[in-house]
Order: sequence, then C-alpha cells, then structure tokens
Amino acid sequence: VNTVCPGFIQTRWLLGGMGEENYNKMKAGQEASAPLRQAGTPEQMAEAVMFFLTSASNITGEFLIVDARTHLGGLPMKGR
Repeated sequence: VNTVCPGFIQTRWLLGGMGEENYNKMKAGQEASAPLRQAGTPEQMAEAVMFFLTSASNITGEFLIVDARTHLGGLPMKGR
C-alpha cells in the first residue's frame, strides 16, 4: 500500500467548514510559511495519486508527502 499525505488543500469543502475569513487566513498563512510558498490544490494531490497509479509499479509501502515542503519546517531553501 502506498499513500499520499497532503498538507493544506484549497477546497470548497474546507472553505465551507471554516468560513471564508478563517479559510483565507489559513491559506495566507500556509502560503507565507511553506518553503515553496503555496497552498496545495486538488489537482496537485491528484497528480501525486496518479504518480503511484501510473509510474510507481515497483514502489510499495511508501508515503508521499505533498505539502509544499511544510513538513521540513524552517530549513532554508537553496538560492532563496
């Protein structure tokens, strides 16, 4: 079994659950704090799933973290 571990994902479900003001604050915070300066999209998560389905025939038991590098914390990016 392989799995995709997403970070923040921009969805109307999250927007509806949080309300617009809280959602926009959280999204802005993600974009400001994530080393890649972005908030994930459903399309990006689908790309990760498709990788496992189409290009990972010899990969098993893995976790693919898709979170704009947030899980690495404050590590500096080269060339930033």
